[in-house]
Amino acid sequence: GSGRHYSSGADVDQLMEIFGTQSKLDGNGKLVAYPAWYQENRNTFNYFYHADIPVISAINGLCVGSGTELALSSHLRICGRGSILGLPESSFGFLPGVNGTLRYTELLGWGKALELVMAGETFSADEAKELGLVDVIVNKKDTMDYCEALIKFIIQHKKEYARNHALEYLEEFQKTN
Repeated sequence: GSGRHYSSGADVDQLMEIFGTQSKLDGNGKLVAYPAWYQENRNTFNYFYHADIPVISAINGLCVGSGTELALSSHLRICGRGSILGLPESSFGFLPGVNGTLRYTELLGWGKALELVMAGETFSADEAKELGLVDVIVNKKDTMDYCEALIKFIIQHKKEYARNHALEYLEEFQKTN
């Protein structure tokens, strides 16, 4: 996303059209293959999640649906004050399908992940931080500058980057800034 919002997610009508016309069902009406669009997005989000380079989301404004799923595929999430996050898909009759359920479970555990996915509610940046879905909250106008400084710090770090140590880099960065 660019401008005021990170991402307002997929267009719900378009999503319904894609799933209604491009999903494959067996003779009993059970889903046997997802649309190619869905798989491509899922593969892309997995690519970011498993990347050997720092992947940081600079979240401002709305970050809902597949936008939240993309942010959750990042190694670190820096959120501007006043942002709104969440996976509201269940309120439209869908489940988050581009790894959002997996990332919620990793970050929050099964119970809380299930609660949030089924409720389909959105929440503030502060609530997201309290849940552990975002790592830092900064002033909205400082989000990109903070992320750029953090990326530079990580790149110039003495240790080789590893996704599973992203929070350690963040802690060191915060001590020096």
